[in-house]
Amino acid sequence: MKILVPFCFLLSSIVLTNCHTPNRTGSGTIQNTSYVDSVVVMEASLPVLVDRAENVVTIMRVHVSKPVQLNRLNISLKGTTDIGDVENVKVYETGKSDKFNSNSTLVYSTGDVKKEMSLTGKLELEPGIHNLWITVKVRPDIKLTNQISVDCTSLLLNENIRVIPKPHEPFGGNRPGIALRSHGQDGIDTYRIPGLATTNKGTLIAVYDNRRNGSVDLQADVDVGMNRSTDGGKTWSPMKVIMDMGT
Repeated sequence: MKILVPFCFLLSSIVLTNCHTPNRTGSGTIQNTSYVDSVVVMEASLPVLVDRAENVVTIMRVHVSKPVQLNRLNISLKGTTDIGDVENVKVYETGKSDKFNSNSTLVYSTGDVKKEMSLTGKLELEPGIHNLWITVKVRPDIKLTNQISVDCTSLLLNENIRVIPKPHEPFGGNRPGIALRSHGQDGIDTYRIPGLATTNKGTLIAVYDNRRNGSVDLQADVDVGMNRSTDGGKTWSPMKVIMDMGT
C-alpha cells in the first residue's frame, strides 16, 4: 500500500478523493535573468484519474521581478509510457493562489500530444509569484500499470528571453487510477479508512467508512461500504453498505 497523505490514497490503482495532496520532490531554479527571480518545477503527487478532465501532473511556481510576457512553454513527456494514453494537455494560471480549481485561468490547451511539445500563447506576468498548473486528460482504456510524466524544459519570455530550469531529480511519473469514491458521492460527505483485499479467485474487495455528515469519528453517522471488482480494478460494482452503524 502506498499512502500519499492521510485520507488521500491509492490502493492498487483505486482512489478515494477527498483532499488536496502536496507535491513530490523534484524542483529547480533558473539560470540568471533580470526578469525572473526563480522558477520551481514540481511533480504533483497525485494519481491520474481516468474519468477526470483535468489531472494536475506538474506545478510551476514562477517568481517575476519585472513585468514580462510568457510566450512559450516547452514541455517533455519522455517519461510517459505510451504517449497515446494522453488525450490533451492544458496549462492553467492561478496567480499567487496555490489552489487549483475549475475556475483557474486557462492559458494553453492542445490535443496534439507529442513526446516534446511547445505550448505557445501570450500571458502577461506582473511582478510577484505566478503558479502554473500542467494538466492532462487520459484515455479511459489506459493500462493501470502505465505512467504519465510531464516536465518543463524551458520558457520563452518577451519573445526572445529563454529561461532554462536547472537540472533536478528525474520525476517518478504519475500512475493512472480509478476514482472509486469521491467527496459527496451518493450523498455521503466523506469516505475514509480504506481497506483492500484480494480473494483466492482474484476478486478485489474494497471497504471504507461512509461518513455521511462529515469527517468526524464515532459517535457520528458512520457506515461501512464495499465495492467488488472482478477485472483487476478496471470496473467496480455499485457500493453496498455491509455494516450500518446507525446515527
